[in-house]
Amino acid sequence: PIITWDSKFRITRFNHAFEYFSGYQAEEVIGKPLSVLFLSEALNDSLSKVKAASAGNSWESVEIQIRCKDGESRIALWNSANIYAEDGVTLIETIAQGQDITERVKAQRDLQAAFDKMQLLQSALNQVPLYVYMKDLSRKYFYANDKTLEFFGETAQTVVGQSDQKYFSPEVAQILSEIDSRVLKGE
Repeated sequence: PIITWDSKFRITRFNHAFEYFSGYQAEEVIGKPLSVLFLSEALNDSLSKVKAASAGNSWESVEIQIRCKDGESRIALWNSANIYAEDGVTLIETIAQGQDITERVKAQRDLQAAFDKMQLLQSALNQVPLYVYMKDLSRKYFYANDKTLEFFGETAQTVVGQSDQKYFSPEVAQILSEIDSRVLKGE
């Protein structure tokens, strides 16, 4: 999306990509104050960034949320530049170009939430007085709780990627392999 605004912070141009991004048609917003595009809870922060850009502090990768016509919001990573009159001093317009990062930000938040839950689960599993471990489909360890690490005499970093052959006799490793196979088959 690309947008321009004048020195009074009124929208002067609004390209098709911004229409698609926001749901607004250009004729709905041209001439209106930029504030119509910002979330009320982030209005002051967004306007201070706009004023800084118009004052000559160009944006380079600034995240700003845009309120879409349907009431939802989208996040874009913005860059800006000022356009001056021939005198090089008089501001005519500020132009900003954005990249929609809404899905990326959402994925990062979801990943952080999953990581936080995993840390909580790991903490709980470390309190269990049983051997708890997890293996991937190639039967390599990717997790072992503290009790298991103590049994193996290893750290979490050295256990990850290892197989039963490292920790058990060939006979026991074979039995564990058979158990793993039955578990994978759902038996």
